[in-house]
This record gives sequence, structure tokens and C-alpha cells, in this order.
Amino acid sequence: MTSCVGLATVWQETEQDEDPYVMNTLRGRFKAETGERWHCLPICDNNRSSIPYRTWIRRLLKRRLEEGADWLLRGKNGRRARISDYDDMFLKYMNILKDVSPDVFSVATIMELFSLRRSMRRGAIVATTGTVPESVVELINRWRKKEQAKGSEANLNMRQTYAQVKSLYPTMKQYSRAI
Repeated sequence: MTSCVGLATVWQETEQDEDPYVMNTLRGRFKAETGERWHCLPICDNNRSSIPYRTWIRRLLKRRLEEGADWLLRGKNGRRARISDYDDMFLKYMNILKDVSPDVFSVATIMELFSLRRSMRRGAIVATTGTVPESVVELINRWRKKEQAKGSEANLNMRQTYAQVKSLYPTMKQYSRAI
């Protein structure tokens, strides 16, 4: 649900920040919400995994903008990708990982139960357990609870939504750094 326009709008500002980050600008309909909304989620350049997120996102964003695409991740026919578009590939690579490094998985692991729909969020929560306060985890995963799934107010543009989230960034970056 990452919008190329949203990413491009704040790219330079986030790159020049004293603590650089990529603002993942999600656009769409989220759980328990009505209408399309923006959600902004900062991803720290400096994080525990040392994955160069900015480098890879920059390359993909440049390509998508040259193509005139609306969405960073696209499925068939240029439409916004769904998690299910990548599930088979994800499972394939998880099986390769299990073959190469079986010690990473417990003996009782059932590979067919792996799914991007579940594994990434749960993995992120496990990675941050004990290193990030519970209130920060709840802030990042706020759409998990129906009563808290209000997101941004209706009809705010991306810039307004970004400004609201930016004030929360010092707290939100704790979560991103821990992954």
C-alpha cells in the first residue's frame, strides 16, 4: 500500500534529517476504517538489521516513478500488489533458508504455515519484545485493535498526515531501530 507520490513528497526531507529515515507512506483502506486514508510509518536508516532500506527503496522508487506507477509494489497489470502476490515466493525462500540453515528453525516448524500476512508482523513484535516499551509497540501497531483503528482523520492530505506522524517520530523510531 506504499504510495510512490507519498514517498517522493517527503523523500528529501527525511534524507536530510539529523537522524535519517524513510517515511513509508501507506495509502488505502485499513481495517475497521471507512474510506481511503494515509498512514505514515518511519523506517530508520540506522537499525539493528543493518539492511540499507533507503538504498533499496530509492532504487525501486526511481524505477516506479519513471514508469509512472502509483504504487511502489505492483502486482499483475500494474495494480497495487497484495500480500498474497508474494506469499508463494516468500514460502519458497523460507524453505531454501530452512535447507541452508536448519538451526534457525525449531524441529516442530510447519513451513506451510508461514505467510507474509502473519510472519512479518509477528516477527517484528518478537524482535522488539523486551527492547521497546509496550506503549511504543501499540503505537506502531495501532490498527490491530478495532477501537483504536482510526488512523488519520478523514480527508487529510499526505502532507498533513505526515506532519502529525512526524511529531511522534522520536517514539516511533524506537520500534524501527529494534528491528
